[in-house]
Amino acid sequence: MLTWKDISPPYLAFWVKEQKMTRDELAELLGVAKSSINRWMSKNEIPRHRKVWIAKKLNEVSQSQKDHILTDRYGGIRTEASLYTAQEWEVLKNAARIMHMSTDEFQKWAVDQVIKSNKFITEEQLPPIDPDDTPAP
Repeated sequence: MLTWKDISPPYLAFWVKEQKMTRDELAELLGVAKSSINRWMSKNEIPRHRKVWIAKKLNEVSQSQKDHILTDRYGGIRTEASLYTAQEWEVLKNAARIMHMSTDEFQKWAVDQVIKSNKFITEEQLPPIDPDDTPAP
């Protein structure tokens, strides 16, 4: 677990690279302007109160990754990262980056696009339910 003492310009640069994240994405994650990220990643000293806050946020991201659960901000939809292969997850992250979205925002957008296109299976198109297929209690 990170502490405020771990947060430094070189560590932020390492973390961004390790996460395959842009400075814009880090700014979005931390809820600050990109200029703040640029200032913190330069050789300037990061104020202690900011280091405490940054460490807390980065720890939250690390915990989320350890749990392999991403919670979509849209409608409380939960997405299991383990449902994706490593290659599929990389494709999803890259597509989100191309669209200038977080992975959560991209997944919401993709679902919205399918819904808007009306190119999905409706209940009427599903085969009838076989009463013998009901799961045992």
